[in-house]
Amino acid sequence: MADMLSFGAISFAAVQKMELLDKFEELYNDDGFAIFQSKKTYHSDDEAYKPFTYKLIIRATALGQFIGEGEEGHNDVHIELSMCPLPEFLSEKAANEIKDNMGVDELTVYDIVECDSCLELESDTVIITEDDDAYDVLDIDIVKEKLDCAATAAEALNSIRGFLLDKPWNLIGNTGWDLLDELIEGIDLRESSKKRLEKFKNNVA
Repeated sequence: MADMLSFGAISFAAVQKMELLDKFEELYNDDGFAIFQSKKTYHSDDEAYKPFTYKLIIRATALGQFIGEGEEGHNDVHIELSMCPLPEFLSEKAANEIKDNMGVDELTVYDIVECDSCLELESDTVIITEDDDAYDVLDIDIVKEKLDCAATAAEALNSIRGFLLDKPWNLIGNTGWDLLDELIEGIDLRESSKKRLEKFKNNVA
């Protein structure tokens, strides 16, 4: 019998819930912040972009490690599933900017994730108790369970990534496609924003 699982805005039936570390490997896990990358490498051949390969990323952040006790969100652990183009497929402009920000000469997937240059597909938040030690997020049962749900949902969410990238992620309407333009094609994100606003003004004029 299938179990009903949830991650973010979706609920789904899974015959067998996957374990996070069966499908993902740990890139970093320390002091309430963890990054896991898919063992599988994916390929995108969308006709609008140069072909590129990417990893799926699951990132968990215990907000209490970064904000003061008693503040809103202190007990939240934010979990995000995203896609990360491999370093060799980034535009020269995007690669140089990330290298400068991270202070490195050679890029890794970790650097791209740390620089917030991944394309978010879905996210969720779990609430832990004051007694939970968030130093290692995998030690908290409710967080580990949600990470397993994210790993189980990853393939299905990746299959509808085009729809998920359509979602705006800021107040001026930038979408995941704009970030992809910047990462792969080297198109400035601010120029994408400017063109969108001009198009909007022309449509309402």
